[in-house]
Amino acid sequence: MSDQAKKVFVDMAVQKALLESGSVTLEKVSNRLFEVYHSHLSDCYDNPEYLREALKDVFGDYYIKVVDAIKIHLQSVAHHRQVYVFLLKLGEQEFFQPNSVKDN
Repeated sequence: MSDQAKKVFVDMAVQKALLESGSVTLEKVSNRLFEVYHSHLSDCYDNPEYLREALKDVFGDYYIKVVDAIKIHLQSVAHHRQVYVFLLKLGEQEFFQPNSVKDN
């Protein structure tokens, strides 16, 4: 899978998880990303810490529920190293065995 395809897949998973919490939530997180980091959701693949902090700002401690939803949506590609690293940085925790992670 190309790096661009992974970025698109991650972007779609993030949007889907946020939309599950409501369209206003997607808008709030998007606005926060732009206000604080001058970034968009599509930039979060390369900067997951931006998304993590925006989620914390919008959701407080509940942000981890959104992170969990993103992880579920990315399960099928989480074995790719870049996606795995994105998820680690996003959630600040390991969620499966690292030996199952592949470089491609």
